[in-house]
Amino acid sequence: MRLSALFLFITITLLSCGSSGLMTKSELNALSPKFIMEKGVERYINYDNKGALYYYNSIIELYGENESAQEYVAWAHYEVGFINYMENRKPEAVASLQKVLQTLSPSKAPHVLAAKLLKKIESEQKKNEPPAVVTNSSAPLTNTPAN
Repeated sequence: MRLSALFLFITITLLSCGSSGLMTKSELNALSPKFIMEKGVERYINYDNKGALYYYNSIIELYGENESAQEYVAWAHYEVGFINYMENRKPEAVASLQKVLQTLSPSKAPHVLAAKLLKKIESEQKKNEPPAVVTNSSAPLTNTPAN
């Protein structure tokens, strides 16, 4: 029993150490945007938003000007915007989502999702605004009682 518990502890420790390190920018530079995107997705589904953002931002940085990688760049901007939205960083989310709409991606899916999320953010902001005070400046103010 003790031996199996020790083995389990060592195995978990080794596995967690191996998967926690991020690849360096020079390592990523030699990889395809698809592979880097998959690393970002892997981080995201394992609740490592910081790691996911690192990989998504790496795609934007390394492939932002590469015409053949614009679909991955659009998706990377979308994922950065979505994570920022989920972490309640709305201004950063809006900035990233607007960049999706400016990206010339062969796939329109990231554009559609970005537009929907931008609309949702705008709707949420309108709900949180204080009600507007309505004044009618053209009507004269009088203190005479109405009969």
